[in-house]
Amino acid sequence: MRIMQVIMGVHVGGAEMAMLRMSREFRKRGHEIQVYCIRRQSTLECQFKKIGVSVYYFSPVWGLFETLRRMREFQPDILQAWLPHANLLSLPLRRFAGNPKVVWNIRQSLNRWRQIPAFTRRIILWGARFSHRADALIYNSGQGRTDHENHGYCNKFSLVVPNGFEPLPFDSHLRQQARSQLELSSEQLALLFVGRDHLDKGPELFMDAAVRFARESARTVFILVGRGFGVNSVRLLRIPADLRSRFRFLGEVAESVLVEVLQAGDVFTSTSISEGFPNALAEAMLLENIPVVTAVGDSARIVGECGIVVPPKNSDAIIDGWRRLAQMPAEQRNVLQRQCRERILQEYSLERCVSGYEQLYRELVDK
Repeated sequence: MRIMQVIMGVHVGGAEMAMLRMSREFRKRGHEIQVYCIRRQSTLECQFKKIGVSVYYFSPVWGLFETLRRMREFQPDILQAWLPHANLLSLPLRRFAGNPKVVWNIRQSLNRWRQIPAFTRRIILWGARFSHRADALIYNSGQGRTDHENHGYCNKFSLVVPNGFEPLPFDSHLRQQARSQLELSSEQLALLFVGRDHLDKGPELFMDAAVRFARESARTVFILVGRGFGVNSVRLLRIPADLRSRFRFLGEVAESVLVEVLQAGDVFTSTSISEGFPNALAEAMLLENIPVVTAVGDSARIVGECGIVVPPKNSDAIIDGWRRLAQMPAEQRNVLQRQCRERILQEYSLERCVSGYEQLYRELVDK
């Protein structure tokens, strides 16, 4: 099967990394893949090329006709679009690609509608008007599906396929190495925050809870990973001087480094006030981090009985969750950590995710 994927660009992001992982699995199953980008954002281009996937760009303008020619030569069976802008663009593009089946990929919730940039809101609403022209709509979260259908998206050909994750190995030796690099002792409890410094991620809530809990529990260390949380972050300077040694601001890191950090962690915290399907949560659980998360998006569904779910915008509840885990006997905490990993392996494997897409594609092509 020939699959053409359209996206804004292949920079580092949740959707882009999901597309890379899925493309790798599709290639293993013998499918041909090509990626077409609206913008020349090419951070991940080399990684796509390593798995035999060519990446083309619709910009600059003088290269547009060459890109359209390649698309026509490829003659895809499926045109898989990712995110609002590419979803809309897929409809006129299908004519240049030999009229393949068009599938939209929708990966966000809309519960903070007014905080979404005005132009993106317009694109989403235009998507609602034209969604019936796509052959299928795939959501990665139940919350996202509900939100979009409430905004007028067609519900006749839609389904939810949660994100899937490769079975990253958990290695106690690698864990010790990672903890040593982060200057963590065996007695310290490492609490992780992974996400960009953005209002939707609730960074103010996390920092308020972290500073307060650091005063209460002397053996906790807080590790923050993501854009805006580098060593020059203003948030680091706002931490009381006597507590700064208990915080590690790592900033935006490569995927391999993130895996090492997750290996070193004990508790993963999401203080988000808006989410769809949080990849970082599942990846952290896969590497045996117990989650303390706010009940937004599909977070509670992912956690199941393997962690603590609290109301959003409530730092007291976050602290109470941390306190419960800090006071839990080590043996009981170790059992819960292993249960976290098993849940992701069973319910959110990459193989299961790709099989869901593959089954839909075959049904559409066979029509």
